[in-house]
Amino acid sequence: MNPSAEASSDPSAEPPSRHILSLPNEVLLAIFSFLDITNLPSVLGVCSRWREVITASRRWQMLDFTAVEDSGLHVKVAMAVGHQARRVLGAAPLGKVVEQVLRNCPNLVELSMPDAIIGVKILRDIIAMCPMIESITTCVRVFAYG
Repeated sequence: MNPSAEASSDPSAEPPSRHILSLPNEVLLAIFSFLDITNLPSVLGVCSRWREVITASRRWQMLDFTAVEDSGLHVKVAMAVGHQARRVLGAAPLGKVVEQVLRNCPNLVELSMPDAIIGVKILRDIIAMCPMIESITTCVRVFAYG
């Protein structure tokens, strides 16, 4: 009997798949770690497995929005991986955006918005929504009204 003919009929002898979906979760996570935060929502929408791999990772403990102008992106990312975020850096996510980020980031320890001028009400909201908060960095001016 020809050994090569026998090997080709054995299903366990098939070559491993070269498709990206056949990669182990650890390899996918290593690949995803090279993405910046602006690409994250696109990857999350590819398939449920990719979403699970990304959202289960501890890699998203720091969300850096400093170069992000799109307020919708803040919300999408916070909703997807915010439960893991411990540090959020941003230019000035205010109003509904900061509310969504904070609502989805209950484990937040540090919030840095150096260009944001915020009111006392927003400071109170931050403290109420993020009981673990240790550090808040904002513009020096904090207004007593809303």
